[in-house]
Amino acid sequence: MRAPIPRLWHMRPVGPKIGDIIPPGTSGDELSIEGARSPIFFREYLTEAFRATETRSPVSRLSCTFCFESREIAKCLAADAGKACFEVVPVDQTGCASRHDSNWITWIGEPGRSVADVVRGIDNYWDELPLNDRASIWEWLISCGLKIISEA
Repeated sequence: MRAPIPRLWHMRPVGPKIGDIIPPGTSGDELSIEGARSPIFFREYLTEAFRATETRSPVSRLSCTFCFESREIAKCLAADAGKACFEVVPVDQTGCASRHDSNWITWIGEPGRSVADVVRGIDNYWDELPLNDRASIWEWLISCGLKIISEA
């Protein structure tokens, strides 16, 4: 049984309005367009291949909508990326969702990681474990669209 979904915060380019629906899959679409020129392309595709073959997680990073538990973290990340930050709710409260410490995705891409480190990091990400050497950045992967309910 999944934990209740808390208040969630999502980053978007400036433009959406309260009441708009953010469709799932936009991150995967953007990554596909940029392809291997993206510094995170191979990391994301490796993480997805691991999910599809080694886990029971029903939500893909490439076809979900991302949001954060922490308003403060979401606002900081949005500001760094030149984006707006919104409070959102899943349009389907019964849809698939999972919670992960996004630090693992950063950690597996840091210099000096061995293949075994990367596999362990991806496994820990999908097992929803915190990365203990830094403050967790809890992200939710939601399988449906998100409705914007307020600005952060």
